[in-house]
Amino acid sequence: MKTFECQVCGHLAFGEAPANCPICGAAREKYNEVKDAVKNPVDPANLTESENKHIPQVNISGSKVEVKVGGIPHPMLPEHHIMFIDYYVNGRGIKRSRLGPTQWQWQADTPLKAAAQATEELNLKPGDELKVLEYCNLHGRWVKTVKI
Repeated sequence: MKTFECQVCGHLAFGEAPANCPICGAAREKYNEVKDAVKNPVDPANLTESENKHIPQVNISGSKVEVKVGGIPHPMLPEHHIMFIDYYVNGRGIKRSRLGPTQWQWQADTPLKAAAQATEELNLKPGDELKVLEYCNLHGRWVKTVKI
């Protein structure tokens, strides 16, 4: 499946670029196709320490979605942190939780959160597929997929 990245805010779109970015509103022309945009564990049954620090842990209770990055807490230091967590329902990006500054200028003033975690209210229905994607400033994007 092709993956496209918004050059304004870093949002990923899967399959095709949207008419407008759901995060920053940028037009489709601001998206570029990227290869290997999301990292996956080599062996999901035997995670390395690095993989265990990056794969989102997702807890859903009603409409509340709690995300903690990693089974081992991920550092939140100026030099190594999670920049954001994006939420996708049925392949469509719907929301972003900002956790720290990013390389995209318009978000540069975002303060660094104390922990690599976020809670959002999402309208999820049985049968939906929720993808939670986190972006580490050093190690890239990691995803967890949950079937509702």
